[in-house]
Amino acid sequence: RDAHRDALSMLRSAPASSLARPTPRRVSPGARSNVRAPTRASAAASTAAMTTTTRTIWRVNKTGAISGLERVDGDALAPPGPGEIRVKVKAIGLNFADVFSVLGLYGATPDCPFVPGLECCGVVEAIGEPDPHLPEGTIVPTVAVGDSVMVVTRFGAYATAVNAPLHQCRPLPSGWTHEQGAAFLVQGLTAFYALSALGDVKKGQTVLVHSAAGGCGLFGLGICKAVGATPVATVGSQTKVSAVLERFPDMDPDTIIVRDRRRFREQVAAGCVAAGSADGACDVVMDAVMG
Repeated sequence: RDAHRDALSMLRSAPASSLARPTPRRVSPGARSNVRAPTRASAAASTAAMTTTTRTIWRVNKTGAISGLERVDGDALAPPGPGEIRVKVKAIGLNFADVFSVLGLYGATPDCPFVPGLECCGVVEAIGEPDPHLPEGTIVPTVAVGDSVMVVTRFGAYATAVNAPLHQCRPLPSGWTHEQGAAFLVQGLTAFYALSALGDVKKGQTVLVHSAAGGCGLFGLGICKAVGATPVATVGSQTKVSAVLERFPDMDPDTIIVRDRRRFREQVAAGCVAAGSADGACDVVMDAVMG
């Protein structure tokens, strides 16, 4: 739970266009790179890694079926470019978008062949030169070779090593596993973007969170509580009510709805009243039912 609270704190403080930010600095004109001075050992490791290397990737040659996903060994990976770091991948996030991209159902998917994967977590192997062309205000974290980092990518995470923009990486919080880090960013930032940038959720509002026992839904509930809004959760079964209450034991069970299509309007109204809404209405709806 401490790790979850830390995650929510990072999400609440992060701008919608960035990742969670433990201890970043902002880029300004003429500013130097925000990378810790390496130790002699890490400098040697970084120098050794600043060459083309090989890796294993999982490549999609043809969309439409999982069978189109092929393991390829010996794929060449160039040294990290300006503003990039090379990360040795320890864990990869699996999201609906990854499955949809392999099946050819995701509009943002690159042309074949491509490597799927939107998030991963691993260890910094090499650090490229600073990127002098980042927009002013871009948040760049402090990292060094050997640090564990969380990464979001524009596809390409299904690999044993990736080059990623440093501003799209964040240090793995203390006490987190690589698996936890790999599963955090896409769902967390999706929920944050939905509720902050799109919904502009504020303290005192009532927020209807669909599919509340799922990844985005649980983050949505946590973000609502972090900003002082009151969530009303919808789930598909009684078992999922227990899952929500296990994560948020202080939630009023009357604000958790097991969806019934025949009387859903009445369920929502009753849940909103239980949440403190005088007229049985909600201010914002977050809908993640379809992922």
